[in-house]
Amino acid sequence: HSLDDDNVASFTSAVLKLSVGRVQPSADVTLPLDAKMDLCSLSITPSVASKLLVVQHVAVAGSNNAGSAESWMNVDGTDRVDSSPPVASLGAIVTTGDYTTLVAADVLDLTAAAHTVKLRARWNGAGIVSAQRQGSGFAYLLVAA
Repeated sequence: HSLDDDNVASFTSAVLKLSVGRVQPSADVTLPLDAKMDLCSLSITPSVASKLLVVQHVAVAGSNNAGSAESWMNVDGTDRVDSSPPVASLGAIVTTGDYTTLVAADVLDLTAAAHTVKLRARWNGAGIVSAQRQGSGFAYLLVAA
């Protein structure tokens, strides 16, 4: 399509403000059996109502442990299970030296207020496993009109 004055005006009036970043745990995090654990968090205050695109990744390591790992986002104290179910690796066996990696993307609606966004994980299985610092965390893109 050709550009005319109407198209240019609508394009320039819809400029988006973008902020990007990455958050990861400060150290490896041992996941307790069947209990939710916070891995890392972000405090953010958009100036206007915004969308926060989040790509989460959790690398779980252990010693020949069988079980399931789950991860999900938490916004202001509420786990996102209704609109974005936990990412699970069910029936996974985490062998020594190997990782089970969970990856998911989510879009969070944020108001023009202070928010805390957390990445959480849980282990349900045998033995002890850890979320590895180097393979865990979330990248984000804040989109505001």
